[in-house]
Amino acid sequence: MTYDKTTQNKVLAYGEKHGVRKALRKFDISQVAYYNFKKRASSDYISPSRKTYFKKLDPTKLKQFVIENPDRTLKEMGEHFKVSHVSVWKALKKLNFSFKKRSFSTENEMKQNDQNTQKN
Repeated sequence: MTYDKTTQNKVLAYGEKHGVRKALRKFDISQVAYYNFKKRASSDYISPSRKTYFKKLDPTKLKQFVIENPDRTLKEMGEHFKVSHVSVWKALKKLNFSFKKRSFSTENEMKQNDQNTQKN
């Protein structure tokens, strides 16, 4: 169960005044929860950050390769690093690279647009 900061502070204050066992019984929490509250309330507590793991690709090499070759496709990058294009896509997503934006229309779209304008 998740407790907000005010409830956690009330539990800790009650535990300091009346003892840990009484606080555990009164607020119906576990001993582990109480000491987690206490640990998080201390001033020197730093919350752990999540690590990103790259299983198949070295992120520095991939980043350098993308900077040097910005017009390569995912498949071409995958062939270069000898991994699948999906692996490259996931690694680029973790590195916060965005996809290439298409600034031109494809030939089929242009034909459809021409046909629509001719009908009017």
